[in-house]
Amino acid sequence: MSVSILDLPDDLLAKVCTFLDGDSISTWGSSCRRFRKVCLEEPVWAELCQRLFGERLGNLDLWPSLSSYLDLYLFLSQYAALEGDWYGDIYPRGQLLTIRAEDGAFVGRRVAVTFCGSEDRSLSEQGATRADPIFRLAPSPSKGESRGVVRWDPRVHAGIDGKALADSGTLNLIPDTCPPSPSRSEEAILWIEGEKRTKFELHRPEMEDIGDDLSQSEEEIRLRHRLYIQNATLPEERFQTLTVYRRLLISPRKQPTAFPRDQLLSFPSSNTTDQNRIDAPIASDDPDLSGYWWGMYGPHGPEIVLVSHDGAQIEGCKITGDPNVPSGEVTFRVSAVPEKDDVFPSSTLEILQNMLDDINTQVISVQRGVARIAETGFHSAEWTLGLMLRYANGDFGVLFFPEGFVIDFTRLHIPKN
Repeated sequence: MSVSILDLPDDLLAKVCTFLDGDSISTWGSSCRRFRKVCLEEPVWAELCQRLFGERLGNLDLWPSLSSYLDLYLFLSQYAALEGDWYGDIYPRGQLLTIRAEDGAFVGRRVAVTFCGSEDRSLSEQGATRADPIFRLAPSPSKGESRGVVRWDPRVHAGIDGKALADSGTLNLIPDTCPPSPSRSEEAILWIEGEKRTKFELHRPEMEDIGDDLSQSEEEIRLRHRLYIQNATLPEERFQTLTVYRRLLISPRKQPTAFPRDQLLSFPSSNTTDQNRIDAPIASDDPDLSGYWWGMYGPHGPEIVLVSHDGAQIEGCKITGDPNVPSGEVTFRVSAVPEKDDVFPSSTLEILQNMLDDINTQVISVQRGVARIAETGFHSAEWTLGLMLRYANGDFGVLFFPEGFVIDFTRLHIPKN
């Protein structure tokens, strides 16, 4: 005796639905009234949400403004991919944006470091990581709407009070004047690459381009140095009416490729090109440096670098930058293998020894490579000799030649809220 799918009870039909995707469920539900009734049952969409988006995002309790799992599915299908870390293409500073689901909304936070110099403390103790909210995308309060609404958070401040600075030398901050007005999400967030969900545009309607242009006058350089070193204060953040964000992924180091040591590149000259690579085997006990780090780039203040292991080399790419070497550019590449002292020229050893005498923590290894230097506007950009100094506390520094200055880096841990 043959059995038709119509002979199955409704509870089994609902179970069949849970193995389908949302589009298939909708198509099946449009075929007849009975199937439509089954496909609209809450358990069907509840199980689908948790299967596709996880027990945390796919839990209706996290989204109090939504009344059904069908609405939750429609909302998350469009916006769940926002969760993660993003690089904001804002020249030259750049921006690290983290988006997480919090209190019934996707909250976008700008990650930055405030720095207060102190010789008697380590680098990690001198910097404080902060994640200030920029916007909140919540489900639309309109019944039946699967879209979201963007509400802008006011900035911490809107720059320096130039008059107060000129009159008294006091670094007063101007309160933010941008109202946190709501806007429809279809006007504010636009996916650029369809299903890949690796890039989106963030629009700020009815707002002008405002913010720190990082001008290179001597006065501005001294001002920023006072902001970072003396006041531990962030400069004015640049917001644009349109910003493109690209997804950031932290990839663990790749398996090493075996190269004979005699194939290591000789020390690069000042005219080396962007194609330089330092290839050598990775030591099996070498800790993985992949992830976010921050370092103090002089008067430009703290800058965030994404470190990755590409084969047998370690590379640092700027997530936030400055007018000399802007965001998105590689700041250093080094071999993953420590070097012996006898491979360095005597002049290099002399500079290195002088630097080591001034470093408070123990240096456990030195790895050679190249570092990026440039003039304002990224003009005359070139590679110069660079050495990575690995410290006993797990941090590292990069020594730039021929200037002989070192930038120390410590891990950046993004605050959860």
